[in-house]
Amino acid sequence: RRTIRKLTELYRILKEKSPNHLYEIITPFKYADGSRNAEARKLINLRSNREAFFPSVIEDWNRLEKSVKESNSKNIFKNKRSY
Repeated sequence: RRTIRKLTELYRILKEKSPNHLYEIITPFKYADGSRNAEARKLINLRSNREAFFPSVIEDWNRLEKSVKESNSKNIFKNKRSY
């Protein structure tokens, strides 16, 4: 249950781009063109803030299917995560 809550919070941060101080320390990563994962996007924390929330939730986020990450609303995201 805690993982779902953390993922939902990260989803909100990414979609709303706020709070700004949290959004800014998350960096999207795109694989090089031509690789098998060229369309995959992962979130990695490259900046100086290394709060415990981000390393663990980003690992969980990276395991999500693309369709879950691209949900159109928080409720849809939560519903896709609940099964």
